[in-house]
Formats: sequence, C-alpha cells, structure tokens
Amino acid sequence: MVAQETAVAQARLLLPPLEKALDQQRNLLAVLTGQFPSESAAASFRLGAFRLPRKLPLSLPADLDYAGLGGLSNEVREKLAAVRPATLGQAARIEGVTPGALTALLAHVRRRRAA
Repeated sequence: MVAQETAVAQARLLLPPLEKALDQQRNLLAVLTGQFPSESAAASFRLGAFRLPRKLPLSLPADLDYAGLGGLSNEVREKLAAVRPATLGQAARIEGVTPGALTALLAHVRRRRAA
C-alpha cells in the first residue's frame, strides 16, 4: 500500500510540467494553423479534417525587421535575423523560438498585411 501511495505521489508531481508542455503544444498548433492561442480549438483538432485557412500568412516578408518586432526576446530576434525563415513553419522549427514568439510574428504579419 505504501509503495502505491508513493507511486501516486510521484505521478502527481509529474503532472504540472506535462500539462504545461501540452498547453505549449496546443498554442503552437494554434499559431501554425493561423489562429491566436486564445482562438484555438486545438483540443478538438483532427488532422484528417484539417484545412489551411485562405488568409493564413504562412510566408514571412523577406524584409521583415526582427530587431524592431515587439514581443520577442533578444535571443529569438537574433536567431530569426540569422536564419531569416521564409515561412512561419520554418520559424517554428528554429530552436528556442517559443509559441509566444510565433504568436507575435503572426500578429505582426497580420497587421502588416492589413495595412
């Protein structure tokens, strides 16, 4: 009985980091599907029914000034400026680029295209 209680206690300690990782992946999925994380229906996401939205800004402008882009850490700015990804998907695959940074990129590109 004590061994089982110990196992349950250890499992409970592992839950918060796993829940955080799940939330981060849901946010990333939302961004990659052209939504803001707050708009996401990621919990009900089905790959077979997935269709890209028509207005999805998959491509990033070649002249995008990452240094002047708000919402990014200096490290992420430097990585994006060095790699200069052509698409949001490429940006997502750069090590250290967070879902929050992708959301900032998406918002910037949406605003720029609307102007």
